[in-house]
Amino acid sequence: MTPEPAKAIENRGRRILPRQSVTVLREPVRVGNMKLNNEGIDVELVRDGNTIKEIHVRCPCGQTIVLTCEYASVAGSE
Repeated sequence: MTPEPAKAIENRGRRILPRQSVTVLREPVRVGNMKLNNEGIDVELVRDGNTIKEIHVRCPCGQTIVLTCEYASVAGSE
């Protein structure tokens, strides 16, 4: 007999899953109704001269993620 799955609890209108119901994976996981390839993903590099300042990733769903690049100063390079 298999154990019954733990039920989510409600907290301020949000469902919270108990830890025994969650599996942690060390690889990327697609969630939702997305295509399984890179079709439609757009990546734009925003540069200042030879330095990349931001990376804009646009998903086929319309969402855009902006990654801001910050570089550590190297002693003696200024």
